[in-house]
Amino acid sequence: MATYILRRLSYGVITLLIIAIVTFLLIFSAGDPALMLLPPGENSPEMIAQIRETFGFDQPLYMQFGKFLLAAVHGDFGYSIKYGTPAFALVLTRLPATFELAAGALALACVVAIPLGMLAARRRDTATDRALTAVSGVGLAVPTFWLGSMLIFVFSVRLQILPASGFQTWAAAIMPILTLSALPAAVIFRYTRSSMIDNGGKDYMLMARAKGIASWRVLWIHLFKNCLVTIITAIALQFGVLIGGAVVTESVFAWPGLGQLAVNSVTARDIPVVMATVLVGSTLYLLLNTVVDIVYAVVDPAVRYGD
Repeated sequence: MATYILRRLSYGVITLLIIAIVTFLLIFSAGDPALMLLPPGENSPEMIAQIRETFGFDQPLYMQFGKFLLAAVHGDFGYSIKYGTPAFALVLTRLPATFELAAGALALACVVAIPLGMLAARRRDTATDRALTAVSGVGLAVPTFWLGSMLIFVFSVRLQILPASGFQTWAAAIMPILTLSALPAAVIFRYTRSSMIDNGGKDYMLMARAKGIASWRVLWIHLFKNCLVTIITAIALQFGVLIGGAVVTESVFAWPGLGQLAVNSVTARDIPVVMATVLVGSTLYLLLNTVVDIVYAVVDPAVRYGD
């Protein structure tokens, strides 16, 4: 197990390094960083030269990346140009709000999607199955910004029962969580339904029924347990969707999380905060994937021996 975990961690480190390289190159490919940092109309040659020297943009690209990587390992991404505070500390202050939103959305998606996926599988090809599958299709297709805007229009503008923005009260989190959970719920539902149907016709299930085992034991002990790896996969994959969706959701509802910070930083051309946001978000995603891989190995020992 220790070897398996170390191998997974090494894969994560390599992936993070690749993400850092790609993000660093994309920022520089978008144009001269010195010009991006200067306000419009204040880009005289003297000011451009001063900015390049101050931020080290006059050095070779590989040296700039090396210095950035060495500083980033120690949690130093530089100072935010817009806020004037350390970029890493700024990102950390926004993480709790995003975690609250993502955790609520993922929990809601699991609570709703897994039981409904099991129900649809048990009633395959019935009106119930077709209706639930159709609803999940809507969840997959509806744009996040449109759903959020419609919820604001209905519950804030028309009914005036929920705040359209804010962070201080639990009521303010209801619509952002509903908006963010729509896509993950649809995906988890489909994974659950498909896995339940696939495993329901296998020999071990036929044998369990033939032995006269109680229906609830067949469902939970035999069928659901063997569907867990697939369901865990679906849940893990949705974490990245939640982080990406948070960018739109937090902007729609003015939620002060990592997504809103990323949008504001890109708009303000705040390079240190952009880099810190991307790498912190990527690190969290990779750590979660590693945890999921470990859970795989616990649930199904064949995973760690077959890798």
